[in-house]
Amino acid sequence: MDLDGRVLRGSSRRGRPALARRSRRRAGSSTSARRAKPVAILQPQHASDRRSAGALRRGTRDARTGGLECVRGSRPPGAARAGRDANPWRRRPRRTFRPYSTDFYLFALLIARTSDDAAAAALESAASRQARYLRAIADDAGRLPLLGDDDGGQLWPVCGRPAADAAPTLALAAAVLGDPSLAVCAPPEETYWILGRAPDVSVIEGARAAWPSQVLPHSGYFVSRTPAGDHLLFDAGPHGFLNGGHAHSDALSIVLTVAGRPVLVDPGTATYTMDAAMRDRFRSTRMHNTVVLDGREHVAPSGPFHWSGGPAGRFTISRTAAGFDFVEGTHDAYAGSAHVRSIVSLHDFGWLIVDHVAGDDDVTAEAWWHLHPSWTPSIRDHVLDLIAHDGQRLGFATTATDVTVIGPGDPSGLSAFAPEYGRVEHGYAVRTVTRGHAPFVIVTFVTAPARRTESLRLSVQPAETSAGDDWRTCVATVRLNQMSIAALLATPVSSDLGPDAAPATRWGGAGVRTDARVAVVRFEQGTAAVASLVNGSQVEIADPRAGLALATRVPAFHGSLRPALASAVHQVEPSERLVTEAL
Repeated sequence: MDLDGRVLRGSSRRGRPALARRSRRRAGSSTSARRAKPVAILQPQHASDRRSAGALRRGTRDARTGGLECVRGSRPPGAARAGRDANPWRRRPRRTFRPYSTDFYLFALLIARTSDDAAAAALESAASRQARYLRAIADDAGRLPLLGDDDGGQLWPVCGRPAADAAPTLALAAAVLGDPSLAVCAPPEETYWILGRAPDVSVIEGARAAWPSQVLPHSGYFVSRTPAGDHLLFDAGPHGFLNGGHAHSDALSIVLTVAGRPVLVDPGTATYTMDAAMRDRFRSTRMHNTVVLDGREHVAPSGPFHWSGGPAGRFTISRTAAGFDFVEGTHDAYAGSAHVRSIVSLHDFGWLIVDHVAGDDDVTAEAWWHLHPSWTPSIRDHVLDLIAHDGQRLGFATTATDVTVIGPGDPSGLSAFAPEYGRVEHGYAVRTVTRGHAPFVIVTFVTAPARRTESLRLSVQPAETSAGDDWRTCVATVRLNQMSIAALLATPVSSDLGPDAAPATRWGGAGVRTDARVAVVRFEQGTAAVASLVNGSQVEIADPRAGLALATRVPAFHGSLRPALASAVHQVEPSERLVTEAL
């Protein structure tokens, strides 16, 4: 969407005004387009134009027109407008709107500086927050995951790059804001055209900063990263701004990239108004990596840009540490039942997803997993081997007993994928079904790369020692080659227990006892080697040499249990790592 219906995006790649092109594409938008008062923003369409944005800005200084007249259509910039965690629209921004809007702020800032406009300071603050938010959700190559609607909007389509490639915007932000940590690569061609000069050497040659795992609570996204280039995004936020016209029915969904390669994907946007059935299908809960209870959508569509309601998701807890992340969220879409999703990210081992189905009734729970078309699954005993086109393999295991692979030719269309607006490809989707009397859990595990998957086994068992009446517990074990993990997770029965709560007594199973809300112990050749804790201080294992006893409960811990490696213990003190203010 244009910033407030008043900013004309310039010309499209085919030379047509973008606003006119969008009015033809969207039903009902022609009236608003006629009422708008667009002010054109000139932009170079190709390098051969020989008319850079820098030249346009130099002309602005001589014109003495106030500097920002060409972008006055944008809403008043500044920290308040930029949103509390640097997402200016806070509720479900579209994928391409993030770099699109960041480019607007950066361009406005360049013009303000050139023309000595008083708005420069406010624009710089807003642009900085926008850029840091963009870097937070992009992967280490600057690629953005598909989230909600996406129709490919770009302010600077100079080099014909995919709209999901935020690297040019991040390079521009690094140069304009003097912050090389924003860049994921050396400045591409677009940066030179827009600046009208070469960026500073620090931006061209500077080391690329490693960004941490973090939570963006107002947008409702948690991002888990690893040094290997893995990137998981978990969605536990509100349905969308106002009625969420560009939102999807995707509460508690995840998107996963492994070693820079997309694995679990959002379906994208195939169409807006050309095919109503396809539009609704691509926005549906089943098309996202989440859970459907008793066949009910999280929310039903009511037209191409409206919904019958707006379910609210929320985080219940999040923790990050070197080598380990944990996050948990829930939503209110289902009356009488509840879905709580817990995610444990072990940076060099894999991802454990625990779906808690709460309630007191018989429930059918479908967990959906959508693979990028570059992956082909092969199923064996509730374990899937995921094989990429180049031969790379990942393991995918589930405790569900009913597992179905939906292929490209399935008439349901539930394995379709739109990498960009209007283009549909076909891959594979995995549906698992668990039927039972709530409460119960479904556990899923995805391996990290470079691990053989033939021996992958996943199981879940009841706790041997209770955590108390206030907690629902899950004890899961993963076996992979000569390694295994025992994962103990306690989830509060009541929302009255906040993120710092933990069981009052030690509890456990699978040979592990703990006082923590979450405890994960890794065994190497049968010996306990590494422990990860959330809100805890103790781990007891059959081998007394490998236990753990901290002086007090800590919010997050990840470190060695081997006596010889005691100095490698890593402890995180903040009660919860929220990066709102840092951004």
